Amino acid sequence: MEYTRRQTLGATAGILALLSYENTTEILEHGMLPPQSTVVTSRTELERAFADLSPGETVWISPKNAPYRTTEWLDIDVSGVTVLGPGLPTLIKPADGANVGGIRIGHNSSCRNVRVEGVGYHGNPKNQDDGAKKLHGIIVRDVDDVTLRGNTVAHTHPFGEHGSGGSGISAGRASKNVRILDNRIHHFGDRGIQLGGQNTVVSGNVVTDGIDRTIACDLWTPDGENDVANTVIISENILGNCREGSLTGVASGPEGVATGSSHIIVSNNIGFGFHKSFCHVRGPTNITNVSIRGNVSTQVTEGLWTNKTEKFAGIAVDPSGATNITIGDNELSGYSRHGINVLGDISNLKIAGNIVLDAGEAGIRVQNASDGTIVDNTIERTGDHGILLKDTTSFAVTNNHLRDLALSGIALHNSGEAHHIVGSNHIRQPNENRENAVASIHVDSSAVVVQGNTITQATDVPSISDSAAAESNIYRGNHGSEGARWAIGSPSSVVRDNVPPFDSHSGVRASNNRAEIRFEKAYDEPPKLTFARRGGGIRNVEYRERNGAFVGASIETAAADGVVDVAVDSFG
Repeated sequence: MEYTRRQTLGATAGILALLSYENTTEILEHGMLPPQSTVVTSRTELERAFADLSPGETVWISPKNAPYRTTEWLDIDVSGVTVLGPGLPTLIKPADGANVGGIRIGHNSSCRNVRVEGVGYHGNPKNQDDGAKKLHGIIVRDVDDVTLRGNTVAHTHPFGEHGSGGSGISAGRASKNVRILDNRIHHFGDRGIQLGGQNTVVSGNVVTDGIDRTIACDLWTPDGENDVANTVIISENILGNCREGSLTGVASGPEGVATGSSHIIVSNNIGFGFHKSFCHVRGPTNITNVSIRGNVSTQVTEGLWTNKTEKFAGIAVDPSGATNITIGDNELSGYSRHGINVLGDISNLKIAGNIVLDAGEAGIRVQNASDGTIVDNTIERTGDHGILLKDTTSFAVTNNHLRDLALSGIALHNSGEAHHIVGSNHIRQPNENRENAVASIHVDSSAVVVQGNTITQATDVPSISDSAAAESNIYRGNHGSEGARWAIGSPSSVVRDNVPPFDSHSGVRASNNRAEIRFEKAYDEPPKLTFARRGGGIRNVEYRERNGAFVGASIETAAADGVVDVAVDSFG
């Protein structure tokens, strides 16, 4: 369709300029509207203007006789249309008994280059039929290049229905290049903003006090035919108070119907109030390239309408599969379950630079994932472990700062070889704040390297411990408090160069030229013995074996009652 693009008002400056005039006559006299414009001052004029839109037309909805009690949807099905309002929250409100929502764009035919700014929509749920569904404030359907800026949407109908309730702004699968900017959405019946199209920016909005998610990268329907969004930026929004949902969400479609979401950024948003998670990534198909970063959110559970549980993670990632997921530089506090919870067949996972405070369970929990990094996070005052890896493989857990945790700072649980590196972490565990005295690092996995960690805790519990199932691990160069213990039992594991030293025996006195040493753990190979005091001289060393492992040594000394100091180190 050919058309001449109209001159437009600057987004915010234009609306403020219009508001500086007292009436429509002054607006026209000062030339604030482009030539091809329609000025609306009554409900009849409003509905007629939308029914007869021309390409390139501008519609100015005057506040003079608001609210306009509409009896039908206001449809935009031609290109180049601009709709301007004065920013009045109650500019448009359906008439009693009118089962309609607000504005629909591209509903009956495709169009492009549409702008809606400064329009207020206030639903009428008390006077609309219970059987009326999806009476959204603004619907974007088959359209390319849309800007929705500075609008207000509130009290959409029906309230409290998932998939069929009234949402604030809904952009479907055929929408693309949509910008949703600086809008105020509250008391929405389903989602605040829901997205199912491509190339969408959602920024600067304040979305609060609804049922399901404030911003969702899918359009959920009761029959399961979800639309999912791709290539989306959600940034710098203020979000809070969802009765039954998370604040933001990324989802994949049903198996065999749609691919999962991809290329999604959720960044620099603020979350508050009652809600499930700040961000929930879910779905039965794969999701790729999602980045959740720089967000600040705190949770309270009072106000939730959930039946089964009030325990939710700050950020939850649990689709059936995912790759290239980044969770970075977020600040999460007070979440009733984990701070960050990742569950599923997920690879290339990066959890970095987050601050997690006062989580009800683990600070960071990862299960069934592979090939990831957990680095530079700060975790304090958890109700469980600081970092928990369960049935995961090939993770680097490095340079995290963990303090005041109910259980272990880092716990690894894996049936078999995990191939993790746990290094350069700082763990502080004052026992008086702990319900259960457990090691700061506990390893129930094999093929793990634990090195260069600094641990400060009371000496009545081990700084590092392993389980009977942990084999072929390396514990090297770790630093504990004075008198710290290392409870390592696996014969196949290497333990060396730790401070205080592991398996150190000081002041052992010989009897009849024999000093007997019992090792702190069994060794698959004869360990290296290093002597300080040598009992007048070491004549011979005989290792003792039990069940094929080396469990001690008999040291022959030159002096009959000589004193020896022995440090036992694994080779490797």
